[in-house]
Amino acid sequence: NSSLGRNASASQQLLLDVEFLALVPQCIALIKDEQPELAETLTTAQRNKQQQLPTRLYNAILAGPEYRQFWSLPSALGDYPDQTAGDVVDSLERLMRMSSDWLGGTYRLDYPLELDLSVLRQGDGGDLLLAAATQERALAVASGLLEQRVAERPLCPGGRKTEAAQITETVVLKYFTQDVQGWLAQLNRRQQQLLTPIQSLETMLGGVLPSNYRHWQGLRNQLLEGLSTRPKAHVGSIKKALAGCPAPIWQVN
Repeated sequence: NSSLGRNASASQQLLLDVEFLALVPQCIALIKDEQPELAETLTTAQRNKQQQLPTRLYNAILAGPEYRQFWSLPSALGDYPDQTAGDVVDSLERLMRMSSDWLGGTYRLDYPLELDLSVLRQGDGGDLLLAAATQERALAVASGLLEQRVAERPLCPGGRKTEAAQITETVVLKYFTQDVQGWLAQLNRRQQQLLTPIQSLETMLGGVLPSNYRHWQGLRNQLLEGLSTRPKAHVGSIKKALAGCPAPIWQVN
């Protein structure tokens, strides 16, 4: 309750509270016979800090500047996700385990909270969002072109492969099957690595998540779900466009 404590960052306030919770049981046990009123005061403070702990964790991690930076959009994707670092995933998983321990009453003081938050700041959540939005827009346009072509006239009338059908097959094989699907598989793996500990944290802190966070969370999840749903929809458009064509070398998964 000192001036330093009141003006500390959210992460430092969290660490101070956890240190208090780790030490106070011994203190209460030492003084409860000789100073029962002070012991009762400490017991009340202990209970209050335990109740406030989910909010402290939310403020320090999910509402912190490092987490906002983690989700900030880059100016360009470059070769993402080829050059992603594993230390971001390690830090997220450690923050998840730390939160689980502390919420469960195991007040370990050896977690490198500040270091993990610093690593989180350099993470690629924003890159993942931009990649998801990029593939969503690109595949939606591609599907639209295929659907428009089919609506005008079939690519293989009477089972005969037209020049347009040959071009379509070549494009599907060269770009979508060989390049795009491999890139999407990488994105799905990275999504799983990043989202698994984050969603565990969000579940643990679900009772204190404010409405604005829940709204953003829903938009984020909807966008990232497109990494699996949009390619499936595009495959459906390809199959519909090339239905009835001979020598189905264009088959995709």
